[in-house]
Amino acid sequence: MSRRPAPRCCLCGELAVSARGVHTLCVHGSDGERVAYSWHDVGCLDADPLAQRLADVASMPDGPESDAAMRALYVEVRAALIDRHGEALLPAVLRVLRDFPDARRTLRASGRWGLLTEVRRCAG
Repeated sequence: MSRRPAPRCCLCGELAVSARGVHTLCVHGSDGERVAYSWHDVGCLDADPLAQRLADVASMPDGPESDAAMRALYVEVRAALIDRHGEALLPAVLRVLRDFPDARRTLRASGRWGLLTEVRRCAG
């Protein structure tokens, strides 16, 4: 069983585990998947333009329009987090809390963290 990395701030990369509090936005997908973004303090939360955009889309009424907007923004945010922190830190800043219930799809594939990946099972 792999251990999850400690959550890190989406803006500055500091550990997002603190007595001061951590600000987290969880996004639930339509197939049961769930990802989380965290900021280690209110200063980083307020300063991060990605946080405001995520909050704006997350506050849209449920439906096909909000689902499409969140999917599009998710891809953009993932790319921005890679630019900020690199691929190696991505699992700590874009945390996959719950993967797809269908074992043939995952968001946790090596080298494709956070992207929908079809999993091929070998017979035998």
